[in-house]
Amino acid sequence: MRKSALVLIGMSALMLGGACAERTGEVRGSTAWNTADANLRRRVRLNRGFYNLVGQHARLSSVCPYGVSNVRTKSNGWDALLSFATVGLYTPQHSYIVCNPTPTSG
Repeated sequence: MRKSALVLIGMSALMLGGACAERTGEVRGSTAWNTADANLRRRVRLNRGFYNLVGQHARLSSVCPYGVSNVRTKSNGWDALLSFATVGLYTPQHSYIVCNPTPTSG
């Protein structure tokens, strides 16, 4: 009984630690989102599973036809709570994408 309780506590701690960790990947400077024109910013929700191993990926060519200048993926607190509640089977994330401006013909 005691051994199974310790195993359960250990598994819960591992899953909670993984679910609450903020996963962020940056391509360029962190202030790109705040300084970019509002027309160039896109926020995409990604529905993933199995600790982000399978699931959706942002289709950058459809979101930004002229290319991407910055990409940031992040899990917020609600996403982490949902990931913990589903034991990692569903791990949502958000991608914050800054697109390149439309080229001007000159």
